[in-house]
Amino acid sequence: MNKRTVRAFALGILFAAIIFGVSPFILGEKDSLDLEKARTILEEQGYIVMAKSDYEKLEENKKDSIKQDEKGKAEQKNPKEEEEEKDQGEAEETQPVVTYQLVIASGMNTEEISKILEKEKIIDDQYQFEQYLIDHDYSTKVQVGSFELNSKMDYGEIGKIITKTKK
Repeated sequence: MNKRTVRAFALGILFAAIIFGVSPFILGEKDSLDLEKARTILEEQGYIVMAKSDYEKLEENKKDSIKQDEKGKAEQKNPKEEEEEKDQGEAEETQPVVTYQLVIASGMNTEEISKILEKEKIIDDQYQFEQYLIDHDYSTKVQVGSFELNSKMDYGEIGKIITKTKK
């Protein structure tokens, strides 16, 4: 390269830098989207906008209410209810076993899986099953695939099957 070529190249770089540096001031920021505009647009389209800290508090309250519901159910049992549960357990033994082929697709979460299993009468309570999966670290290990489940399986067996674990 000779001096002229290098000077021309440097001059081109200088002009490009000046143009890119000055253009926002000349053109203005007409299309910029600030936080309030974004919030307004989302709310107009039906979305709910909240801060991350508010969302975390909401999730924590949800978990606490589930735990309190479980404690309340356990404390409310009296001898009469326990007897009814025994009778119900005996009646369940005579009921036919329900089998279901669960298909877990990519992106499905434990809430969706629990709803399906409760709807198909494989489990009794979707919230208890979902909490069981969370408590036993199965919720993050759910595998994509097709699984044959039945109503005689307990939460642990179902959890092991849908996560493909052996423990």
